[in-house]
Amino acid sequence: MPGMGTGQLPPQFVLQHGRYVILSRVGMGGMGAVYRAADTRLGNKAVAIKEMSDAGIADPGQKQQAIDGFRQEAQMLAHLDHSNLPKVTDYFTENGKHYIVMEFVEGETLESYLQRQAVSESTVRVLAAQLFDVLGYLHRQNPAVIFRDLKPANIMLTPQGRVKLIDFGIARIFKTGKPGDTMVMGTPGYAAPEQHGNAQTDARSDIYSLGVVLHHALTGYDPSLTPFVLPPVRQLNPSVSPQMEQAIAKAIQTDRSQRFQSMSEFG
Repeated sequence: MPGMGTGQLPPQFVLQHGRYVILSRVGMGGMGAVYRAADTRLGNKAVAIKEMSDAGIADPGQKQQAIDGFRQEAQMLAHLDHSNLPKVTDYFTENGKHYIVMEFVEGETLESYLQRQAVSESTVRVLAAQLFDVLGYLHRQNPAVIFRDLKPANIMLTPQGRVKLIDFGIARIFKTGKPGDTMVMGTPGYAAPEQHGNAQTDARSDIYSLGVVLHHALTGYDPSLTPFVLPPVRQLNPSVSPQMEQAIAKAIQTDRSQRFQSMSEFG
């Protein structure tokens, strides 16, 4: 159905000559959607299919940039192998839309989890350990992969307590000597200050965002209210240890030279 809009694939709709059967839509964004589907070639195994449409982009250069970015996301994830990352199994274009097929992650986002209940420091430490590990893995790639949009909505929690990073839409490969790369800024409140200027993002940008995520998890404070100027953690939640407060304060320094310089140093 070439005229169908983004996010409008109905249940039982088939892609790739019947290989993938759409079951339901599970997410919707500005330029794309995510569906739960069955892979008939693999015994109806549940998969997530991410759909991108460039129909709403008039400028040819921006359209191509969006397509290239989506393809880069697929290729980037296909070459990564970590228990905290969803596995990508396919990429294709059909009826003018672009699709990534990946492992379906059961569970809920950290965002919805935090809306439902407060979390203890011990729980946050368990989640943080997994985030230190997976972000450190990305940063150790050659060249390094910078996530650039770490926030509770992009962190999935499985029923088994496993963290999965989702949505690599603005992740980028670090290129030494490139002066700037911040046309796509990330999410206000969570994005590091350098993502709002002309500086090149690096591992320290993800360190900043992780610090903000941990601050939010421990305090419930919305960082978009006062970007780059967050209240001290213990001022909002006195039960948090001074050590945790100090680590978060260092991670969210506006001057990145004052932050932890690597995930291993942070963790």
